[in-house]
Amino acid sequence: MKKLFVTFCALATLASFSGLAFAATDEGAGNFPPAQGNHDKFQGFGPHKFSPEQKAQMEKRRAEIQKRLKLTEEQKAQMKTLHESAKVQIKPLFDQLRSEHEKMMQLRKSNASTDAIQAQREKIKALRDQIKSIRMSQKSKIDAILTPTQKEEFKKMHEEFKAQHKGMKGHKKGKFEKQNKQ
Repeated sequence: MKKLFVTFCALATLASFSGLAFAATDEGAGNFPPAQGNHDKFQGFGPHKFSPEQKAQMEKRRAEIQKRLKLTEEQKAQMKTLHESAKVQIKPLFDQLRSEHEKMMQLRKSNASTDAIQAQREKIKALRDQIKSIRMSQKSKIDAILTPTQKEEFKKMHEEFKAQHKGMKGHKKGKFEKQNKQ
């Protein structure tokens, strides 16, 4: 889960170069599962509404990243095109992922068989893998747009982000799955 989260953060940050980060739209990538157990309130993945203040903060962050990387107008336009393309591919998968998570919660509530729960886990994993594949493709396309200097600077920024968010509750690999097993 941590790898998925870090990958998502990195790609969302990269996508923010375009001015339309996944989370910056009303249809953006959603929130992650809660760190602690009340699964009745699980929101899953998918569309998430952000307040005007949150959108302003994301826009400010996007502008800071663009400035720090010294992106050209052409690079910004290319990033926007890449982001929009990935968004069209990923949004339906997030919607489906949310639905599959809801099915998982229903299976757990109904004390379904271990086999049914395992089959549902495999569906969820397959969707996550599809999303990860799209993100990795997006990342390689973004890398092709950045200059070597910009890549180095972005790597440095990514390391800073990881250091700031190290130890966040609920984002340890497998934690969500472990909670569901209880």
